[in-house]
Amino acid sequence: SDPEEDPTDYPVDRGDDDDDDGSSNDDDDDDDVEEDEDKDAEEEEEEHPASADSILPPPVHRVTARMSIRAQPPTPVWSETEIDKLLAIPSPPPSPLSL
Repeated sequence: SDPEEDPTDYPVDRGDDDDDDGSSNDDDDDDDVEEDEDKDAEEEEEEHPASADSILPPPVHRVTARMSIRAQPPTPVWSETEIDKLLAIPSPPPSPLSL
């Protein structure tokens, strides 16, 4: 399906939810650049930590199974007197063809 029609079917990379934006009130801009480079180096290491023997994650594509269940006809509710009447009716003899 088209991601513009149904955006919920597709994973979205929203980044981290950290409130800090990397800005500071310090006059030392060089320190901030070095810290950002260190963070970038750490992120690169974190992106590829898997070894060759590791198990691959499941595919990104989602598979949805659909099941349909037929509605059952309503079951009649019998009263005790109706049940007694039905049980009192004699059943016909078996057919000679079925013997």
